[in-house]
Amino acid sequence: MFIVQTQGINPFLQERQTINHILQEDFYPQLRQHGVDNLALVASIYFYGAGCRPEKMPFMREILADNFPSAGQISVGSDLLAAAYALCGNNEGLVCILGTGSNSCYYDGKKIVANISPLGFILGDEGSGAYLGKTLLSRLLKGELPDALIHDFYNEYHYTPDQIIEKVYRNPMPNRFMAGFTRFISAHRHEKEMQCLLVDGFRSFFERNICLYGRPDLPVQAIGSIAFYFEKELTEAAFSEGYCIEKIMKSPLQGIIEYLLCCPKRDS
Repeated sequence: MFIVQTQGINPFLQERQTINHILQEDFYPQLRQHGVDNLALVASIYFYGAGCRPEKMPFMREILADNFPSAGQISVGSDLLAAAYALCGNNEGLVCILGTGSNSCYYDGKKIVANISPLGFILGDEGSGAYLGKTLLSRLLKGELPDALIHDFYNEYHYTPDQIIEKVYRNPMPNRFMAGFTRFISAHRHEKEMQCLLVDGFRSFFERNICLYGRPDLPVQAIGSIAFYFEKELTEAAFSEGYCIEKIMKSPLQGIIEYLLCCPKRDS
């Protein structure tokens, strides 16, 4: 078995041409580097990703079928379902994704039973990298941070306030731009302002998402880079809202592989 990594694919945000380009110019060459020169060798595909909403699943299956015509089985599911499989397996639990964006669900051990809409980085995505970065930029530009932190930020990134605003409001993928500043938050996490920013952001995630399932009796499982690197603050926020974090994983990859190998029946 080998693992390759490409830029992200999101059928909700990206057009067919863009996804085809990623597969053909990014994914295929890496397969060839590992000795897979004949795409006819690809018999099954399991694709789980952000943006794989029910209405977009046929679109994504069609693209995969066009690119891998020999694949006899093509399953498409959401990144949230992949997280549930990887974190919970066949057990009941509350599942969280905290990366560039955020999401959550109540998983009954077989399927997603309830999902509070994350609403994206403008209306929601509490606790995500984009949300934390947005909060940092807002407090920075309004002068709500200590002078030393403001100085460190501009010294590291060399943006003017106008450039920041333009990148947020006029450039593509502003959520990724804002999420990039979690690196600054992490580097200064010992500062009380950054601690408050993190814990408050994660508490907002629990209040507006996890608490709405009404199942404080269930363990909370989390996946994603934000959950992984800010485990301490996430655990503190969960405890303050009456929840217990049972497991945190950076990536669902190994867990989803184990689940797919062990469970013959999959949702698609």
